[in-house]
Amino acid sequence: MVIEILLGPKGKAPFLLRDDDTNFFTATNMLDCVYSNAWKRRFKVSLSVISFQKSIDDILVPPSERKTGRSYSIIGNNQLIEFIKKKLSNELIEILRHGFSHTIINRKGEFADSFLPYILIYG
Repeated sequence: MVIEILLGPKGKAPFLLRDDDTNFFTATNMLDCVYSNAWKRRFKVSLSVISFQKSIDDILVPPSERKTGRSYSIIGNNQLIEFIKKKLSNELIEILRHGFSHTIINRKGEFADSFLPYILIYG
């Protein structure tokens, strides 16, 4: 098998910076710390966003909120929303949808075939 780099229209090899799981609990200073050097060089970062984070037993959720059954809309984090708006207006990020709630039932994620009826009924 031969693997070769495909060159983009300007003769350079394109790459993607993608950050999964941006959600209500994401700290803007963390994003700034991780990506500030990329943004200084005008690289765009793709933030893969969870719209309505469920308080599951996951590293994305602070320990005090895990397993509480609550859900958190990303819109409720005003600091994060303003940060995202600013980065969007400066063309430093793009928004991708990474899921609605990151909920897992019967060890299957929200995009599994058996999970879709649950989302349609309860989502």
